Amino acid sequence: MKRIIVISIVLFMMLALLSTGVYAASESEANDTAKTADAISVNTDVSGVISRSSDVDWYKFSLPKDGYLTVDFRHELISSTSSYWSLYLYQADGVTGVCDYDQRWEMAGNANGATPQVGLKAGVYYLVVTKGPYNTSGVEYIFNVNY
Repeated sequence: MKRIIVISIVLFMMLALLSTGVYAASESEANDTAKTADAISVNTDVSGVISRSSDVDWYKFSLPKDGYLTVDFRHELISSTSSYWSLYLYQADGVTGVCDYDQRWEMAGNANGATPQVGLKAGVYYLVVTKGPYNTSGVEYIFNVNY
């Protein structure tokens, strides 16, 4: 009898762990500005959704020392080569881009991808996800700031 109870408890705990999801972090609304940005950790999957045409998702992260990063961006594939998401990378002021050129990356509906590698100083940065010109609201995205 004790063995059945122990096995039942172990199975219950395993099911509970499996049902908690695969993402370490999820977007919380309203994260539409630098002041309300979701704090995230580098090297961790984060999920979000552009829920309406005016939605902008801000994420804040810190780099403990100088280094290089890329952003891996994934989503359910859509049968379109058009841009569905735009990614921006800002310095700690939430206004200045991290490079001299336009720091925007477009993510197509029919492909998952990664941004080019960017060298950054230690400090605070923001990653912003917006809808691209062809986005249909409600498609979940997943990204990872690889540092």
